[in-house]
Amino acid sequence: MAAAACGSRGAVSQRGQSEVAISLASRGVVADDPARASANRVAIQRAIEEHAGSGAHLVLPPGAIYLDRGPRYASLRFAGSRATDLVLRGDPDRTSTIVLEGDATGGLWMGIEIADGARRIALRDFRIYQGEITDPSPTQQNHLIQVTAARAVTADVELDGIHFGPCIGDGLRIVGTAPHHVENLRARDFTMHLAGQPQAPRGARSGVSIQRGFRNLELADFYISGAKNSPIDMEPSAAAVMDRLSIHDGVVDNSRGQTPHAISIAGYEDASRQVAPLVNSALRDVVVLEGQLGIMDTEGLSLRGVRIYASGRGPMAGFADPLIYVSHHNRDLVLSDVDIVRDTGAAPGPLVLVLHGPGTYTTGMRVEGGAWVSRVDPGARTPFLASFESTQQLSLRGTRLRVSEAGEGRYGIKLRSTARDLQQIELRDLVIESTDTELAAAVWIAATNQRAIDRLQLVGVEARTGRYGVVFDAAPGSRIEASPVLEGLVCTGCERAWTALNATADQMFPIVGRDHRTRVQRFTGTLPPEGVFRAPAGSEYVYEDGGRQLQLRKGAGEGAQGWRAVEETVHHGPCDPAIEATRIVTDGAQTYSLPDGTADRQVKRITIASATNAPRGVLRPSRLASGRALSWQTVGSVSLIWDDARKMWSILGTPDRVTVE
Repeated sequence: MAAAACGSRGAVSQRGQSEVAISLASRGVVADDPARASANRVAIQRAIEEHAGSGAHLVLPPGAIYLDRGPRYASLRFAGSRATDLVLRGDPDRTSTIVLEGDATGGLWMGIEIADGARRIALRDFRIYQGEITDPSPTQQNHLIQVTAARAVTADVELDGIHFGPCIGDGLRIVGTAPHHVENLRARDFTMHLAGQPQAPRGARSGVSIQRGFRNLELADFYISGAKNSPIDMEPSAAAVMDRLSIHDGVVDNSRGQTPHAISIAGYEDASRQVAPLVNSALRDVVVLEGQLGIMDTEGLSLRGVRIYASGRGPMAGFADPLIYVSHHNRDLVLSDVDIVRDTGAAPGPLVLVLHGPGTYTTGMRVEGGAWVSRVDPGARTPFLASFESTQQLSLRGTRLRVSEAGEGRYGIKLRSTARDLQQIELRDLVIESTDTELAAAVWIAATNQRAIDRLQLVGVEARTGRYGVVFDAAPGSRIEASPVLEGLVCTGCERAWTALNATADQMFPIVGRDHRTRVQRFTGTLPPEGVFRAPAGSEYVYEDGGRQLQLRKGAGEGAQGWRAVEETVHHGPCDPAIEATRIVTDGAQTYSLPDGTADRQVKRITIASATNAPRGVLRPSRLASGRALSWQTVGSVSLIWDDARKMWSILGTPDRVTVE
């Protein structure tokens, strides 16, 4: 995205200029001599001003080039509309190092500043770090490189092959002030090893600090470590354009950090909740180690191929923060193939948490694929792997969630209406499992605070090792739509596929199947539907009644009357003679009964199904014309017909693997 706009490696040599290399050693710059810090600074600054607009390459000598603080808070400045078409680069062997040393006078010090109208400036192939700094800024405003747009747009800046060493403040700081901004900045092939500056024993303030005011910014092919606050930090302090941030192919290492915040991606939100969002931005193929990825106030942000890992080797050993935290205003957020691991040694906590702000929400969030794994208990305060609160137009597809060492009462996914209704929620083709302990449920859906949950679809969700697949729950005055889609739910080892608690008890009739050709829908519920549940003609309904399950079909009309039982599934106990079809699920030496029929020539069709590898059982009709009972040692079927005159059942046709005793 940004690379195309920033241009090629020779972007600063435009307008037909030939590339001219100017040795700064010939201009009086001397390496490896701290006493030359002031003279070196003056010599390089003079070369910058003399060759502005020429396309010249100012070449640093090999070795350590010491620089002190200049009169405009910087050691070197490319500033103003005349500062164009220049390259400052290291020697061909890439051994040049800029060392910032001297008195910071307790204030701001920037090693190199590119500012206020400068265009087509490139920094290439050298190392920069802070040596001994006296009287540093108490707020750590001592930065290595800063790109500023306070009085004019600063554009077409290239940082290539820069190696950032120990510092007090930020490695790279980007600051635009409305109506101006930094435009077309590309930083590629850079490393930051920022820890080790004596005046910053806990590490540098930040790695890359993006304050505000930019358009088309690219960070690519990088490694960042040694920041105490955040390796990549966005905390806009005022409204300004924030458009097209591309971060890709890099490693963010927060293992030496003092906070959980490895990357913060954010727009601006004022006290009245007016938002100036970060827009049209992307993170791709980025590895995040030992910290959180935070997202706030964005529109059109995508994460693809991001890997987040936390263990006990960094600050996450002491922080319960989620590894992805989405908050306040976000619209059209995409997570594609994002993998998360909260490994042994990390503090208990969730993997993903989506929360609202005061009057700000996430709308239009799509998750595609990815594996979310926790090898520690999520914790009693956040008893879930992933939670989505007040989120509308949410879609999770093809994601696998797995937890081990979970405590009692934990859940896979929580959906909750806290500050506004939940609408248009889709969970599709998910696998949620606990490897060693039973989850309370794979999915917990909770309506609270007088809010509602509508347009809910769960399709192809596989729950492994949970008491329930789905729990519907609502506080008084809150509601969940009566018939959410609950199609293709697989619940291995569950007590029940779903249950309804509190204000949803006996109020839920989920759609568990649909014939897309005939549009017939199959519902399930905890009450007999007659007189209770309205449905179109032809609808099917499954009702669990103790040890048996009834399948009913709706006759004519749209009301709640006209339901007729067409099949029962019996695990134990009597069979209902009034229902034509009975499916006996036998799990051993069970005995079943069949009372007298209710009408002459009434047919009873019985299918034997297996709940174990060795099904066997006995059915004892009230009276049987050719014997006393029917028995089986495997699956099979038999049909009976009632003779009302003789008051007995007779075999109809030939039994299939069912024996008359």
